[in-house]
Amino acid sequence: MKNINNKIDLDKDYYLNYEELPLTAEEDDIKVGMGATYSIGSDSYAFTVVEVKGKVGKRQVTLQKDNAVPTKDSDYYGHQKHLFVPNQETDWFEYVQERDLIRKVRSHRTYNPSNLNKKTGRLRKQGFGFVYIGERSEYKDPHR
Repeated sequence: MKNINNKIDLDKDYYLNYEELPLTAEEDDIKVGMGATYSIGSDSYAFTVVEVKGKVGKRQVTLQKDNAVPTKDSDYYGHQKHLFVPNQETDWFEYVQERDLIRKVRSHRTYNPSNLNKKTGRLRKQGFGFVYIGERSEYKDPHR
C-alpha cells in the first residue's frame, strides 16, 4: 500500500485503523458547510467549508476558521473537547486545491493546503501542514 507522504514507511498496523474504503458519491462530495481541520505541527484548528468552485477534480475549496469553545469537561492538559461555531467575522482562511488530495478514507479526505496570492487570485501548494475535509477538530499543544 502506498504510504501517505511517499517518504517514510509507516507501521502496517497504522493502516488497519485507517482502511481505505470506497466512498459513496454523497460521502465523496465536498459541500459548503462541511467541517474541516487544518493541522500544523501538533496543533489542529477547526474550519468550515465556505466556498467550492470549479469542476470536480479541479475544484478550489475555501475554508474559514471556526470558533472552538471548550466544553465544561475539557482538560487543556489532557483530553481537549470543544463545541464549534462558524465565525463569519474572522479573516483567517485556508485554501485547498482538489488536485492536491493525499488520501481518502471513510471519515475524511486529506489535502495539502495552499496559499492564496491576493493580487492574482491563484493558489500555490504549501510545503507544510495538512487539511482534513469531513472532520472538524481543535487541539492546541499545551507546551508544558
